[in-house]
Amino acid sequence: MKILDQNSNGHSNIITCLAKLNNNRFTSGSNDKTIKIWDLTGNFIKTIETTYCFKSFINISDIQIAIAGNFDISIFDLNSGECIKIIQCYDDYIKCLVKLNENQIASGSLDRTIKIWDLNVGVCVKTLKGHRGNVCCLFKLNENQLLSGSDDSTIKV
Repeated sequence: MKILDQNSNGHSNIITCLAKLNNNRFTSGSNDKTIKIWDLTGNFIKTIETTYCFKSFINISDIQIAIAGNFDISIFDLNSGECIKIIQCYDDYIKCLVKLNENQIASGSLDRTIKIWDLNVGVCVKTLKGHRGNVCCLFKLNENQLLSGSDDSTIKV
C-alpha cells in the first residue's frame, strides 16, 4: 500500500471526498480547496485549484466532475482544470451528490431536500421532500430509485 500525503504532492488539509475515474485514475478533494488526480498506483498526475472548500464531488464523465460548493454545483473539466459551468442551487449548504445518468445528478442539502438537476441546461427538474433533517448522503439503487440518509436518523427510498 502506498501512502499519499502532503510530502508527495498530497493534500495539506482534510480529505473530504474520493471518486474513481476510468483509465485507472481517481480524484481526491480536500478542505485545502484542491482536487488532485492520481493513478491507481498512487502516482500524482495533476492538481486543480478551486475557490472554496467542498464536501462532495462525483465524476460525471472521464473528463468532468461535479463539485458541491456551498450553495452551487460547479462542473470542472479535468483536462484543462477550468470550471466550465456553475449551477446556482440552494439557499443552504449542499452535503452530497450522486450521478443518476449521463445528463442528471441529484444533490442533498441542509434544507432537507433532494434536488434532481439536468446538467445540459443547469436547472432543477424535480425536488424531493420528506426528511425532517439535513440530507447527508445519497445512493442510486437503480434507474427509478434513490436512497437518502438524513441526520433525522432515517433512510428513505
